[in-house]
Amino acid sequence: MIRGLSFTRRRSVRRRAVAAFIPSVQYFFTLRCSREQELKVHQARRSLEEALMADGLARATENTRELLEGNKA
Repeated sequence: MIRGLSFTRRRSVRRRAVAAFIPSVQYFFTLRCSREQELKVHQARRSLEEALMADGLARATENTRELLEGNKA
């Protein structure tokens, strides 16, 4: 298909083919980066949830211990 065209025309066709390809590649990397970012956010939320749960359990344990020590005295 490209062989029958002049050199200038072939170059123009190639440029358009490359230009048509580049946005899809950019979209792929953007989508990939977006998914990676979502994964990092999910991991951060999970870590925060675990830390808050541990803090709540520690506080409840401390309060229970204080109540039990108060009853013994």
